[in-house]
Amino acid sequence: MDRKGMKVAAKKAQRQHYWMIVVICLFSSVFGVAYASSTLSVNINISVSTPQTEDSTQSNDMYGVLRDLAIGNEDNAREKVKQNQEQIVNNDTDAMFGRRRGVIASLLNSFASGSLVVAIVDAVNSVIHNGGISIAVPIILSFAIYIFIWLFIQETYRVVMMRMLLEGRSYDKLPASRFLYPIHTHAWPRIAWTMFVENVFLFLWSLTIIGFFIKQYSYRMVPYIIAENPNIKALDAIRLSRHMMKEHKWECFVADCSFLGWYLLNLVTFGLIGIFYSNGYNAAFFAEYYVYLRALAKDNGIEDAKMLNDEYLYAKADPQTLHTAYADVAQSVAQLEQGLSPAPKPCGFTRILSEWFGIRILHADAVNRYEEYREDLHQMQIGKDILEGNIYPGRLAPAPISFKFRESRTISADRSYSLVNLVMMFFMFCFVG
Repeated sequence: MDRKGMKVAAKKAQRQHYWMIVVICLFSSVFGVAYASSTLSVNINISVSTPQTEDSTQSNDMYGVLRDLAIGNEDNAREKVKQNQEQIVNNDTDAMFGRRRGVIASLLNSFASGSLVVAIVDAVNSVIHNGGISIAVPIILSFAIYIFIWLFIQETYRVVMMRMLLEGRSYDKLPASRFLYPIHTHAWPRIAWTMFVENVFLFLWSLTIIGFFIKQYSYRMVPYIIAENPNIKALDAIRLSRHMMKEHKWECFVADCSFLGWYLLNLVTFGLIGIFYSNGYNAAFFAEYYVYLRALAKDNGIEDAKMLNDEYLYAKADPQTLHTAYADVAQSVAQLEQGLSPAPKPCGFTRILSEWFGIRILHADAVNRYEEYREDLHQMQIGKDILEGNIYPGRLAPAPISFKFRESRTISADRSYSLVNLVMMFFMFCFVG
């Protein structure tokens, strides 16, 4: 294992897609998937800004409300909801992220205080007049929501993260649409199921003395394997990961230890070093490590290694293959090039408002023509990037990634808006909170 060479390659990939990798790892930290220590300062700030006494933390939370409802003490549950609501308002000292007003704030407060749980119990009880079932319904709903968020968002994001890192090491551009990789491949349920099975296995192994620690490394490659081929079955992915990690677990542990200095520096800087450098460096390194193990598995003829069949994730397709797979894109790009006529930039105060602030005072034909021209150039560049191999060709993947050449200009980051539009959006956002 050439750990030094892998780290050099990881730094190169990180430099090439620096800001995208920062965002990928930051989302991972926020979702609680990995690198949680990088949001340590945020967690400390939240805990300081919402002080609670020992009595309140034990009794005035949603779980306390559920507990009282479960034992039939409805009056005490309602009193706790009232106390929770008062506590949220009294501790709301954050001017930017306040929770006193607004639709979103009301929804969050209803979850945190337990008032939503009481409302569901009352609604169910008014229909079926059965206290036991009325209490069971919100408990089941809460559990189902938790499972959905954990499995379909947190665990699935582990796969999304690995997919983007693997694409970023081989291609010049990494589109933000890859955050929706499970949806675009129509493999979201299968990915979630595989991650669920992996977690069940890890839980069972955690009941043994050393099994949990060892199996953490045995199953380390499962998210990478699914990221490469989401169609693989759960047990096949787990078995393949075990075979790939056989005789490499200590090696991987040593590689983890080589980042210990970065972990400590991350804690000292309250997560800043992690957010802006070491998390992305670490993630890019283990993407290189997976590629190394994948090559060994192929060379050694490991069972099921043939299912790692996304060759274009590691080597770019030839131009002929790309033009065949994206014939419609090539045709659209050719048509745009033939019919594209340059539009002059707006001048004066109109140009300043449009380019710098995205505002137009009145309907301006010059601004419309220039924005349409700029959008055409943007769409044409996307098509060229695909045909020239700058972006991973999703249509050639084992689980094809849907792509449609978009010519609509209704949604565009370059579009400017009239004052009427902005006033309407202002009141819409104010209503939401």
